Parts: sequence; structure tokens; C-alpha cells
Amino acid sequence: MVVLLIIFSQHLRNIEIPVPWGSRGGGRKLSRFPVFQVFPILFALITVWCVCAILTFLEYLPEGDPARVDVKEEL
Repeated sequence: MVVLLIIFSQHLRNIEIPVPWGSRGGGRKLSRFPVFQVFPILFALITVWCVCAILTFLEYLPEGDPARVDVKEEL
């Protein structure tokens, strides 16, 4: 997660994602938003959680591993 945080906050901070904005007059405007500059921790957390979810789904992580996302699931 630390490596992803460094990549998102330092190397991708100048990448801006186009975001459509609407107005009450019906006109649409396309604005650019620096997502990785504003939300690097959130993106790192979501990425790590998705990797853990995939590894849990594929049964790669053993039962009882703290990285499993189904540790509190009752069968």
C-alpha cells in the first residue's frame, strides 16, 4: 500500500481526469479534476482491498489469513 501511495501521490499527481459538469441552464461543461492529487490514500486503499478480494475469491490466501476479506463471514 505504501508503494501505491507513493506512486499515486508523487508520480500521478499531475494527471487530471475529465469530469462532465452540468448547469441549470442545460449547458454541459467538461472540467479536469486532479483525482490522484486529492484522493491518493483512498485509491491506494481501494486498490489493495480489490487485490485482497481477488486473492480471497481465488482461494489463494489460506483460511484465517488477515488479508482475507471474508474473515467475519459465517457459513
